[in-house]
Amino acid sequence: MEAEERYTLKIPDFCVVVADRRERKRQINLRQGSSFRPSEVLSSDAFRAMVSDDENDQSATNDAFDALHHLAAIRLRRRKLVRHRRDQRSARSA
Repeated sequence: MEAEERYTLKIPDFCVVVADRRERKRQINLRQGSSFRPSEVLSSDAFRAMVSDDENDQSATNDAFDALHHLAAIRLRRRKLVRHRRDQRSARSA
């Protein structure tokens, strides 16, 4: 069995954190080691669902990322933490 590597990640109050679901092992550790408020987490799947009622609708990806980036910019302007959770279905990089 592989020895698990442990990292301490200090997250400042004002920053962007990007968690890529393709990095499953690190994602799990990030979830367990950090406590994010629901208002801090911006999910590309959730935004895709907001604009098209279907989180799997790839035709909604550009609009979803436009909305996600707009909200992230507002939160950062207000000096709030933003955690962007990307998923494997994202056709456009954040």
